[in-house]
Amino acid sequence: MTNQTHGASNTGLGYRVKRSTAVLALSSAALADKPGLRPALEAFRQVNFDMERLPDVTVQLLHGGLDDEFTQRVLGEFAFVPGIGSVRDNRACIAVCSLCGKGDSRDDGGNRDHLRYEFKLTNRGGGEDVWTGSTCIINHALKVDGAANADEARRILERSFAEHMKLWRIEQWQAENPDHKDIPQQYERLRLLPISCLGNGRLGRFDAEAALMGIDLDRLSRKMRHLLGPMRAGSRKYQREGHLGFGKGMEPSEKHLAWIQTKTVLKEID
Repeated sequence: MTNQTHGASNTGLGYRVKRSTAVLALSSAALADKPGLRPALEAFRQVNFDMERLPDVTVQLLHGGLDDEFTQRVLGEFAFVPGIGSVRDNRACIAVCSLCGKGDSRDDGGNRDHLRYEFKLTNRGGGEDVWTGSTCIINHALKVDGAANADEARRILERSFAEHMKLWRIEQWQAENPDHKDIPQQYERLRLLPISCLGNGRLGRFDAEAALMGIDLDRLSRKMRHLLGPMRAGSRKYQREGHLGFGKGMEPSEKHLAWIQTKTVLKEID
């Protein structure tokens, strides 16, 4: 490894390999078999994984402890397992890649390349899980469940990210529309109202009283019949997917607009 000056960025390949190995070893169950190695790894972490700043005795402990056999045991504990919860969104670029050091490789803390999204390396050996950037999973040839090679691993990571993005968008939509759980019930109410507003229907019998209150039941009935189709489709979509779709840009979808109008009509009836 080349010499590092205080404030410099540790971006070399050697730094990234040594750091990733040390981080995974610290989180591994295999480390229990080498109790003398943990203090050396902790000291390594304290100097931002810059081996040039370690005493010779600590360097020797690291070289002796992190042999090929032990390193393979450590790497074998970890895998990316696709599924909900395997990717997380920090809502801003504030995270650090624990393996390569993206986000905190500079000794002076001057990094501007923090991560927003992190991928979980599940430890199947009884150690701790590790969160990292997706690129490091590929670069360090770490196991990805369901992948036989790097290309398949990359596709699985991309698919997992896309699935989580969809989920996060739905969660955001639900948070912005806290009454979304009422959609199926509101459709059921709407479904029965057009006939109720006409003739001898439950509401139609009070046509005169409604007119005195400024409510045109005939107009409402026509409007509700117009909304039935979109609300039927919207209610079914909501029950399947938990949302009413997404329009272009900031605009709501047609099903969402129908829902807004339905709530207005129901409020007028109430």
